[in-house]
Amino acid sequence: MLLYREVTMIVGIVGAGTMGTDIAHLSIEHNYHVIVHDTDETQLKLAYEIITKRLDRYIAEKRLEQAKRGEIISRLKLHNNIKDMRNADIIIECVPEDVALKRDVFKALDAVCKSGAILASNTSSLSVTTIASATKRPEYVVGIHFMNPVPVMRLVEVVRAIETSEHTVQLALELVRRAGKTAVVCKDFPGFIVNRCARPYYGEALAMLSQGRSAAEIDAAMTAAGYRLGPFALIDLIGADIKRIKAAVLHSAVGELAFGDPLWVGVGEIHLRLEGLGESGGGDDDDVRLARFYADHQRIPGEWRDALDGRLWSRVHCSSMPPSARR
Repeated sequence: MLLYREVTMIVGIVGAGTMGTDIAHLSIEHNYHVIVHDTDETQLKLAYEIITKRLDRYIAEKRLEQAKRGEIISRLKLHNNIKDMRNADIIIECVPEDVALKRDVFKALDAVCKSGAILASNTSSLSVTTIASATKRPEYVVGIHFMNPVPVMRLVEVVRAIETSEHTVQLALELVRRAGKTAVVCKDFPGFIVNRCARPYYGEALAMLSQGRSAAEIDAAMTAAGYRLGPFALIDLIGADIKRIKAAVLHSAVGELAFGDPLWVGVGEIHLRLEGLGESGGGDDDDVRLARFYADHQRIPGEWRDALDGRLWSRVHCSSMPPSARR
């Protein structure tokens, strides 16, 4: 049984960057009414443009009926005042991975959101319990970790903090499943499940990079072994700066078990910059990172091309592209 009637469910999104935009798009396509908040008007306009252009492409590709476009867009509202979150049933925070920033956002949301509203963080590595402690409603705080790129990645981690209630967890699970994703409930431990297990993949690759192996060589070996993307393609997709934060959080919490000492990440980040790879950013630059290792978009699997929206191919730089992708 649904905890909320479909016609009344309102989802709030705080942060109109890549993750916020993609979660908003996913939600309106699955019949949720969505309010997106960002203090940057330019970012809000960019988010709207990305979503509408993506829908137009779906229509051109016969994946969406023209008549449905207006209905989907009508469920999307954009606001630059956080007080406009007061009517949301569940709010998903999608600001950068900075615990102080997230706590500030949650404190502000706690002050303006209605009683019983669920406050969720899309954090991929930070303590949800620590974030929840900034509110007076920790039982209504949960982690809902969508993964990048949202249109492609099926799994969503629902993170139960120390004081998260069962009702809150079930509502989060309902939201994720209704959005067509696979949900897994996990404890509030650094890295949760996926990022904890992924540490050796990135950490050992960075160690080999510092020992003289090239990023192209390592990625080519791993993709030949059956992995969908090599470790450096993934680092470039997500952003070396974000990976550094995750590694530091894990290393601080579990030491050598993290398989990702920040020293390796720092060394690897220098190598990545020398090879022309940048930090994570907003808007179109995020999509460029998806393609840097595969300059010819015909070489990218179809579902990854969907996430790219066909944007900015002429700007893709591919110095570390596997040889097989250059043909």
